Amino acid sequence: MWSNSIVALLVCACAFSGQARQPPNVAFVEKYFGIDSSGHSRFSDNVFEDALLDVPDLIRKYGYPLETHEVVTEDGYILEMHRIPHGRDQNNQPDPNKPVVIVMHGLLCSSADFVIMGPGTALGYILAEAGYDVWLGNARGNFYSRRHLTLDPNDRRDLSFWNFSWDEIGQYDLPAMIDYTLSVTGKSRLHYIGHSQGTVVFWVMGALRPEYNEKIITMQAYAPVAYLEFNTNPFFHCHCASCEQSCETSKSARNRIPIISGRRTVGEWCRIVRGWL
Repeated sequence: MWSNSIVALLVCACAFSGQARQPPNVAFVEKYFGIDSSGHSRFSDNVFEDALLDVPDLIRKYGYPLETHEVVTEDGYILEMHRIPHGRDQNNQPDPNKPVVIVMHGLLCSSADFVIMGPGTALGYILAEAGYDVWLGNARGNFYSRRHLTLDPNDRRDLSFWNFSWDEIGQYDLPAMIDYTLSVTGKSRLHYIGHSQGTVVFWVMGALRPEYNEKIITMQAYAPVAYLEFNTNPFFHCHCASCEQSCETSKSARNRIPIISGRRTVGEWCRIVRGWL
């Protein structure tokens, strides 16, 4: 079992990915691993290599079949989905009768969440070995879905690309991914698994586009979020006073994670992540 420190590193390596498919914070990763002048590390080369791979390469490295699909939403966002059509060790043959499942990540995350722990532990691999046709989603704005038919996510003068929230993800992204997945697989219904924000966007879809309820067989909610009225977490309470100001500020915000620089900042983020892993 990997330690929380290693998991935090791998999460950050994917979350902080920028324009290239290899994370840009290579220097930080090397420092974190403790590589000295002789080239020795306090962690295995295998873990170090994984931290520098994107999701498709990570899946291929461990011998699983991988398909990359592009999905275009009604409002022009281009989303990337990663498909593991069958297992490696069990249920390892293509089968059009396999049940289909979409797995959706949480806030500031990506499809990496469901493969980063490796075979036998990561949900994506477990589902594939159990006989599912696995589709890993990526919401607009994350590393794998930073494209649009007309808008530029890197335009500092026009921030229209970033004018969205989980509301649009539920209204546009999720329906588009469901329709595309059903079209490719030839199925009429599928299973859905959501983590954190991945549960919120499902309920948004159910409320705003109830016709999609008929396309869902089961929905599994991991760390579901709906209401915060009775939340006692001091972290949230200390930010209540500045909530309105934060909302106004966020209107001009872009995707901040990929442009954050500095080892100290990344290190602090890793320590925060470790708190809830």
